[in-house]
Amino acid sequence: MIISNVDITGLCSMAKMVQAETGISNPFLTPEWILSWWEVFGGDYSSYIKVGIQDTKPVAIAPLKISGDTATFLGSTDICDYQDFIAINGKEEEFFTLLLDDVKKEKIRRLHLRHLRPDSLAITELAPVACALKHRATVKQETVSLEMPLPSTFSAYLDTLDKKNRHEIRRKMRRLLEANRVKFYYTGDNYSRYSYSPEYMQDFLRLFFLNQIEKAAFMTPLMQQFFNKIWEQAGPSGVLRFGCLEVDGERVAMVLLFDCNNSIFLYNNAYNFSHANLSVGLLSKVLAIEKAINIGRCKWDFLKGDEKYKRWLGGTSINLYSLEIELS
Repeated sequence: MIISNVDITGLCSMAKMVQAETGISNPFLTPEWILSWWEVFGGDYSSYIKVGIQDTKPVAIAPLKISGDTATFLGSTDICDYQDFIAINGKEEEFFTLLLDDVKKEKIRRLHLRHLRPDSLAITELAPVACALKHRATVKQETVSLEMPLPSTFSAYLDTLDKKNRHEIRRKMRRLLEANRVKFYYTGDNYSRYSYSPEYMQDFLRLFFLNQIEKAAFMTPLMQQFFNKIWEQAGPSGVLRFGCLEVDGERVAMVLLFDCNNSIFLYNNAYNFSHANLSVGLLSKVLAIEKAINIGRCKWDFLKGDEKYKRWLGGTSINLYSLEIELS
């Protein structure tokens, strides 16, 4: 194996090649996501993207950036819930040995890698290699994410919930359905009306500001630019989808979802507070879970954060870690 430098464009094409064999382990490693992030936020960094090449084919990728003497993943922790490397099974140890040698030659003194799942390559493969090479590797638990397996029917899903929560969901659903004309759908459902359109993101941002006043500081003009760009990049392929709840013909709640690896990842949500009496914020998530089950997805991932509603809807926590490697 040899290790080679590539730019963002090279990363995107090679990531597609590697992920064609490995699958996409999490949505924040998709070429669309990485490219969109770099185009909007990458101006303050130098890219440090290394690709392992074997028999003329890419087999592993380190999507990193440099600030000062520290290398971190491409992306930012406020909008990237999971981060990691990309590698074909069996190629990790050799690649990480070459990577750490290259990092040292580049006079990078530290790798600071955050939001790592316990099954990430950074934790399971890179950390042991770093220790074997006598570098100082420190792993710390920094936050949690919540997820759950999806059964084959929505009724079976409700049966997994606490009795009180199950009763409350059914009560809220009856109240919503009995008094209103209700429609819920995913974009990208192969129906022209529900396919990709820039209008969906515009409507989502409108709803976001209607009920997320306390989070308005997060949705800066630059962040709005990023949201529009990632929808433009990933919406047409169906990797990024909206779940839309309409009441009496009005779109009142939306959930922003990733659909990959036979899983649905709940990334963000927004709703019209004037319909809060119908619990449209919560029920848009419940209906999105029902839809995920109906289209055969096997896992629901609430992503980073320990908000109460995630446990209320059946999520169980996994720890997310940081890995800091100081080069000896």
